[in-house]
Amino acid sequence: MQDRHRIDKAQRRRQDPVSCQLCRLKKLKCNRQQPCSNCLARGATCEDAHVSVIDRDRHEAVGSDKNAAVLARLQKLEEAVFGKSD
Repeated sequence: MQDRHRIDKAQRRRQDPVSCQLCRLKKLKCNRQQPCSNCLARGATCEDAHVSVIDRDRHEAVGSDKNAAVLARLQKLEEAVFGKSD
């Protein structure tokens, strides 16, 4: 029974965020108006949270490019120290 519960929980998709980016970042209650009261009080721009999801995906793609560059450099260094493994 517990195994089934874990599988069901793993397959569920997360709910799309409804609070703005600032409220999510500061963990504040967002009134979901445009602009929300928290952004107005702080003089910040009120951005929807779905924008950050797109930015996060873009950032992860850039991060994977950096990882590839680091791995290639590491391979070159290992070859210089230990010689070719072929």
